[in-house]
Amino acid sequence: MRNEHFLRTFLLLTACTGYLLAFSFLGVYAYEKVVGGQDTFKPGTQIASLNVSDVPKASVKEKVAESIDQWMMTEAITIRFKEKSESLPMEIYSFSVEDTSLQVEEGTTNPVAVSVNKKLLSSFLASFLGGTYVKKIDQAKLQQDLQNVASSLKSGQKVYQLEAYIADNELEVSTIFESSVPVTDDDFTEVRLWVDEVNEIEVSPQSKVSLIEVAEQVSLSNLSKESLSLIASSIYETIAHSNFDILERHVGNVIPKQVTPGFEARVEYDKLDLLFFNPNYTAYTITFEMNERQLITRLVGQPFFYEYEAVIKEQQEYEPKTIVQYTAMLPPNVTNFEEMGKNGLWLKVYRDISSQGSAVKSVLLSEDFYPPIHRIEQRGLILEKEEPSTSTDDEATVDDDATDQETDEQIENDNEQSIPNVRKNKPEESNEKDREDKNDKQDQSTKQPSDKQELEPPSSLEELVKP
Repeated sequence: MRNEHFLRTFLLLTACTGYLLAFSFLGVYAYEKVVGGQDTFKPGTQIASLNVSDVPKASVKEKVAESIDQWMMTEAITIRFKEKSESLPMEIYSFSVEDTSLQVEEGTTNPVAVSVNKKLLSSFLASFLGGTYVKKIDQAKLQQDLQNVASSLKSGQKVYQLEAYIADNELEVSTIFESSVPVTDDDFTEVRLWVDEVNEIEVSPQSKVSLIEVAEQVSLSNLSKESLSLIASSIYETIAHSNFDILERHVGNVIPKQVTPGFEARVEYDKLDLLFFNPNYTAYTITFEMNERQLITRLVGQPFFYEYEAVIKEQQEYEPKTIVQYTAMLPPNVTNFEEMGKNGLWLKVYRDISSQGSAVKSVLLSEDFYPPIHRIEQRGLILEKEEPSTSTDDEATVDDDATDQETDEQIENDNEQSIPNVRKNKPEESNEKDREDKNDKQDQSTKQPSDKQELEPPSSLEELVKP
């Protein structure tokens, strides 16, 4: 009895527990199936990039609106045509959250309901391109592509190249610029070989070109550096009148003769190279032609949106200095010019960018400097005068003393001739002279002061002739 009572109690508790558990789980499941199934989306349901699986339909509109606002604020669409680019105004889009929620198909990915304002798009293209190209654009196709990218709300860079919306027969190809470089007899054979073997260089979109690599491809890397530099200079002058980016370029130390200064490009295998980059989304071709003794280089392709012109705007010459070298190989006072010297040159080349005759901007393309070659003069040694020896000095001193003595004697003789009574008084005549002096004193005492001045010259002459 006791075991039966325990068994009945155990079974009753087990049944109650099972009932409670089943009611908890099955009740929630039944509620979701019967009541809540109409307010949520099935798993795998997406609206653009937004996952709305098991999301109540009442809150989907709010989430979609938030996703649209976020996309409009953070994303940018770039419209590009040739080398010109501009951001598309996002105002051309009109989103409908209501239509988006009504058109949702559960279990799949659904686009956002959006439209592109055709009038605003046409106005943007007319302002961006101008009247010449806007008529060639397939605006219906562009409008559909813009609508598709907005309906997916995808993030990331979005660039639309308008050349893709122009028919191929509408894209003209012409010669953009050509340069002409004279070829000397020394370089003629190798330059002619280059023209025959290479003929043209294909410059692919968004790619760079190395002149050394081009020469290696046709097994012409053994050309002299003079010939390679001449070819490189012709290429550089041609692409300077384009929007190509110059990645590597070198110049020499001497002003070039065949190439216009400012457009030189030195190339030497394994050392110096000419490297440039085509930033456009279309390909261009560089062609070569020999016309008598001229190397003609052309850039052929679709015309650029802007006009480019390479201009030398600043330059200054530097005069050489003179270097004097003295050498014993030349006679004295003889000058030989070993180097006549050349002026140096500093210049800046600018790339002027314009649109339909109106200047857009001017950018510095290159700055070159060629140092002056100084004048070198060789002169013979200047011989200094020999200094006389000691014995000669003594002899010269003796001769000078004798000469001075002779001069003094000559002066005395002259004075004696002019004043004969001053130096010829003999001793026996001293008494007579004394008497004459007394008489002179008496005469002087009786004369006027003006007479005294007449006696001063003889007194001065006496002082001159004193021994």
